[in-house]
Amino acid sequence: RPIHHSDRGAQYCSDRYVHLLLQHGIGISQTQSGDPHDNAKAERINGTIKNEYLRHTEPGTFNEALQEVITAVDLYNGVRPHLSLNKQTPLDVHSGTATKPIIQLWKTKAWKKQTITEQTRAVQTLL
Repeated sequence: RPIHHSDRGAQYCSDRYVHLLLQHGIGISQTQSGDPHDNAKAERINGTIKNEYLRHTEPGTFNEALQEVITAVDLYNGVRPHLSLNKQTPLDVHSGTATKPIIQLWKTKAWKKQTITEQTRAVQTLL
């Protein structure tokens, strides 16, 4: 099931936007506090895809842009080795085919995992 992650910007909390996501079966994930550090992982991958993969493209249609993004995400997850994953791809690590141990090079932050229903309720309370 796809999940849309965002900060708590007004555009992402609007009734129309939330309804559109839920109508299409898309889960809602938002930063807990509005603190930019909570959104760092999403910002990191979005920045990498935009600046390293899409920077030199000029799609003429929505479908062309969509295909460029799909290709970029596939390359990022399936081809590009990540230093934080001991030079393995996210696909290898998450599929269980990784051959090297993962050495944690990042700091973790304690946060409460929420179900999609809890996330939806939390978003709706902001509306």
